[in-house]
Amino acid sequence: MITFDLEAEIFDPTSTSICIANPALQSLQHFWITDSLIHRGPVGILPLFSNCTIKKLELLDYILWGEFVSLTKAETIESLKIKGVFGDETLYASVEKVIACVPNATSIEISESFFTPTTLVSLGHKVKLSNFVLHNITSFEGWKMPIIDDFFGNNADFDCSVHFDVQLPPEDVTLPEVHEYNEAMANMADAYIIYIDRFLALTKAETLDLKN
Repeated sequence: MITFDLEAEIFDPTSTSICIANPALQSLQHFWITDSLIHRGPVGILPLFSNCTIKKLELLDYILWGEFVSLTKAETIESLKIKGVFGDETLYASVEKVIACVPNATSIEISESFFTPTTLVSLGHKVKLSNFVLHNITSFEGWKMPIIDDFFGNNADFDCSVHFDVQLPPEDVTLPEVHEYNEAMANMADAYIIYIDRFLALTKAETLDLKN
């Protein structure tokens, strides 16, 4: 675990907790990092770990794209929970670029969801998702029903838990249209959740009928 400064540090073969500002952190880049890595400290330069085979990655703040690639290149991550990733070509890495780095993850949660029109079109996965959560969505551009059906039909378990919420601008009592916009975006997120839940339930029922 990587923590805030001044928190207690633990150095144990099976569980290590170290502050982000500790110079010794950089010397760990060639150590084997297995099982899980939790970074709940402030933004700081992470080592580019050369031997990282973690199954769980949890990041409570942004990291650089190169750092994220270093942590995920073994493709062993099964559970991903991150705030967001600074992009290499854009300010923020898009959802599809992030998910493409974790093809074996069954649980994915992203707190700052930056989309492109091809987010759901181009995404493939090696395992079925059981948990898929996207927070602070700013746009539903490209979210067409056939695309959603194809994505969740191919990449999600029948009982996958799905949640979306949107990033809403602050409301101003002098601008009622902002309230209307926020309400429409929130309703749209809820509608997508309901639609996907029903689609997965229907797909499950049809699959069971074919087996019988």
